[in-house]
Amino acid sequence: MTKHYISMSKLSLLIAFSLIMMGTLSKAQKQKAVETAGTQVFPWTNDQSHELKNEIVDKRSQFSKHYQLANGNQRMYSSIGSIHYKNGNSWSEISKEIKSNTTSTHTSNPYYNGTNSFKTYYPQNPFSGKVYTSLHEGEMNENIESVYAIDQNGNIVYQFQANSTQEISLENGSIVYNNVFPSTSIRYSQGSDGRKFDIVLQNQQSLNNIPTNAAYLVIKEKVTIPSGWSVKSSSNGIDIYKVSNWLANLPTPIAFEQESANKTYENETEAMTKGEMTMSKNGNEITLYTKFSMDWLKSSTRSFPIFLDPTLTIYPLLTAMNTGYMLNVPGLPLPSPAAPKFSGNIRITAGGTVAWCKFPLTTLPANAAITSASYNGYHYNGVVPVGLPFKYASIIGMQNVDPVTADSFSIHTKITSTGPIYNNNFLFGKDTINRWRTGVLTGTALTDIAAQQAQGWTALGFKIATGYLNAQ
Repeated sequence: MTKHYISMSKLSLLIAFSLIMMGTLSKAQKQKAVETAGTQVFPWTNDQSHELKNEIVDKRSQFSKHYQLANGNQRMYSSIGSIHYKNGNSWSEISKEIKSNTTSTHTSNPYYNGTNSFKTYYPQNPFSGKVYTSLHEGEMNENIESVYAIDQNGNIVYQFQANSTQEISLENGSIVYNNVFPSTSIRYSQGSDGRKFDIVLQNQQSLNNIPTNAAYLVIKEKVTIPSGWSVKSSSNGIDIYKVSNWLANLPTPIAFEQESANKTYENETEAMTKGEMTMSKNGNEITLYTKFSMDWLKSSTRSFPIFLDPTLTIYPLLTAMNTGYMLNVPGLPLPSPAAPKFSGNIRITAGGTVAWCKFPLTTLPANAAITSASYNGYHYNGVVPVGLPFKYASIIGMQNVDPVTADSFSIHTKITSTGPIYNNNFLFGKDTINRWRTGVLTGTALTDIAAQQAQGWTALGFKIATGYLNAQ
């Protein structure tokens, strides 16, 4: 989101500012910068207009960055996710690049990312080796024990046999273990605030040997945490604590397919399904069981590849629900007050489904007079098929409704009926991807955001406006 503002100094000098807020938008758009060899490309990375003169480094925060402009004004970038991490007494830029492990730690793990508040060491083999995650508070490790299928009674009816060696590729901040099973790969993707773990089913052949009585595909993982840490299930998924410090979260996983131009998507379940995650604990060892419906996976209309998508969020208290969405759930259709909120990608599908982004304003200069504002979201996946109308969204001001703490009914009501419309024509989905999409905020946006400086945050809601209504 871009905001232009003017700060009054003690000498009554006017200093013009612009503020860009970067959000997460769905499978169609997500809080994820483009990466080239692991290097994030943010709006300030390639300054084609040569507006940016130099960064004002001492104004950095975890979620913001400031620049001096060539015309004498200043610009602030604010993000819903971390763009800096604390390195000693200063804020350093996060890098998602995974590279060779040249450290003296976990030397048997050949791949490493350490330019963040947490360090990750990746193994040669995700089954026989472990992924180590090192935080300031301690270190945990995880590995995949097995992938199998069960019947309705929980009996194992098929066991995937992992290849002893896999071809490894490093690409765009991810490490990919190719051909772990026939037509199947495993991918870990570094995030600013966590890590995604995908099992990618490349084609129908990946499921061909599973018998017809299989009800669920199950991923079994082992996580080991230090002494003094604890784990519990909650509405957020599975949470890991050190005393009262919330260190990590594993949210409800999803499976989604690569959308096809030859298929009509009438509701979100045509493109995605929610998995189930359960756990057992034995001392410091946690066994996670993530299962997905075989009926959905083996549907005759399924489009491949399919992505089975568990995620790990580090220090989730800072980012949980900063982006999220609400979909129609069986038995709890929107706008039911009991309808669940889901943290993660912004998804808007059929009418009535909503999503949101929450941005910090804490480094916005006091008493700033905002002169313009716009939202920037990165379109990273999920294209509109060629020949069909693009998807446009309405951007709504959420004012004092905090999507992190508010109940489902309040969020849904604010976005669908009572919130002011800032933009009724935001390009949400298009036939090209890997692009920043910008929407200018009008109406009462400037007044609202100025009033929200005191509360330290602003939030935007999203709902379908016109065009392509398939799941994204």
